[in-house]
Amino acid sequence: MQKTMKHRNLGRLQVSAVGLGCMGMSHTYGATADKREMTELLAQSVDMGYDFFDTAESYGTQADPHDNENLVGQALKPFRNRVVIATKFDPATDFRSTMPQFASGSFEKNRPLFALINKFAAEHQATPAQVALAWMLSKKPWIVPIPGTRSLSRLKENAGAADVEFSADEVRAIDDALDGMEMSDVFSGLK
Repeated sequence: MQKTMKHRNLGRLQVSAVGLGCMGMSHTYGATADKREMTELLAQSVDMGYDFFDTAESYGTQADPHDNENLVGQALKPFRNRVVIATKFDPATDFRSTMPQFASGSFEKNRPLFALINKFAAEHQATPAQVALAWMLSKKPWIVPIPGTRSLSRLKENAGAADVEFSADEVRAIDDALDGMEMSDVFSGLK
């Protein structure tokens, strides 16, 4: 059963409002995921309205740098006329192990951020992840977040973010709160 999701324009491309980052399907979340399960998840994502997928050579394994690109390409081959696959070049090492937001003490420092997100989640009957994605979507019409997941429930949750809408006043309130909030550093070193 094909569902529809809101779409956005990225230059000349029209893609689903929320994309699917496929990095974790090959690495970064522990052991490599089962290829059959990930193939099924990718097909289910298309049925849910996803049509924008992100992969890269750097998402592969040490044994096969193209593992992720091959997985995504083979899984989406039946849908090749309905999807857009984005990729990157110049593979890099896994950067998540060095991300400061996962360092000791970051959770405590980010408590005000979690409280803000949870407040808006309660007001919009949404999950915190949906609030974060919806806030990104509200910033510019050409922004398309591409969260990754290995889980069907998270895939559905992320897709639901496209239906969470903030008023201009709510976006301004979130931005103002973020501007005045002390948070941990993030992977880019920016706050």
